[in-house]
Amino acid sequence: MSTPGSSARRRTRSSGLAALAPQRRPRWLAVRSLGRQFGCNGWGIGAVTGAPDTLEALFGRLLPQHTYATAVPLQAAMAAWLRDEASAAHLAAQRARYAAARAEAVRRLREELRCPDDAYVAGSCAAYLLLRVPPWYAAAGHPDGDYRRHCLLPAGVLLGEGHMSTPGLAPRDPHGHVRLYLGPGEEAVGGALGRLAARELGWYGPRSGTAPQSRRVSSR
Repeated sequence: MSTPGSSARRRTRSSGLAALAPQRRPRWLAVRSLGRQFGCNGWGIGAVTGAPDTLEALFGRLLPQHTYATAVPLQAAMAAWLRDEASAAHLAAQRARYAAARAEAVRRLREELRCPDDAYVAGSCAAYLLLRVPPWYAAAGHPDGDYRRHCLLPAGVLLGEGHMSTPGLAPRDPHGHVRLYLGPGEEAVGGALGRLAARELGWYGPRSGTAPQSRRVSSR
């Protein structure tokens, strides 16, 4: 919980970092992939942000001695495109699509799945929503122990894992979360949440108190 004292301490720390001389500030790097956002997974391209001397030490001296760069032409092409006006138009359209999908998801979560405001984190720029696993699922003691599978079989909705823990390590997640990706667009996201609601997989669960049956898939 935030208090006036804690807020003041945060402001003091922030202003203190800004007041430090550049050579005394903590060194940091922001690293991200560009593959998912621009639909080019597997190209091996990304972006790194940091202090100029840190980047020079990493890419100008350390990295060439221990490894070799790949996809250099692709990296250069992406850098050139990001400086072009076409990329600005593309990103604006992409942000609009995600915003529409996010708004539709929030509407469906509230109206059809009856989720309270603290049951999800919509955010404003991420490519997904973070959803809490409904409390009825754990309370019912379902033997599969996997809420994602519990949604996939009856409703055909594949939710993402809610954490990025190292494989094999249990996530530090007392509530349990899943991710709803917005990339498929407003219509697909709305349809997926509609199917969850139709199978009574919302916040309050099946009214009958029994697990929903799996869908039958016709081979015809």
